Amino acid sequence: LGPCFSHAIDLPNNLATRVADLGPPFDAAPMVWALLVCLTETIGTLLIVLGCRHDIAPRMGAVILMPKMAVATYGHAFVPGFDDKFRKSYAGAWTPPGFSYNWAVGASWDCGIFGAGYFLAAYMIIVAWPRSEPATLTTKAA
Repeated sequence: LGPCFSHAIDLPNNLATRVADLGPPFDAAPMVWALLVCLTETIGTLLIVLGCRHDIAPRMGAVILMPKMAVATYGHAFVPGFDDKFRKSYAGAWTPPGFSYNWAVGASWDCGIFGAGYFLAAYMIIVAWPRSEPATLTTKAA
């Protein structure tokens, strides 16, 4: 939930600016898109964390978060200078040589410790994981 709090606190300053840096269609209304980022991060994360005893809630949370994380992954991988805006948050992280911050490990709490690529992959796994059957109690006849 760290990125949720960080983005909500920093909404008008850094988040809206970073959203605008992504270019069209985000630069036309960066504050609207930034608010959507905060909303999807909060709702999606809560569904994953609090819905862990149910099969559908984590999947819905992951589905809500996947488009946001796909855009973040795109930004880190393809938007020139996008990673530079995150240099402070990733200062202590390990990033594989030649890769973007998508694949960094050890970022500050406001970026979620891992890079966006890991989160996108994790959400895809949550959605694709086979549904579990409810446990049933069976008794052995004597």
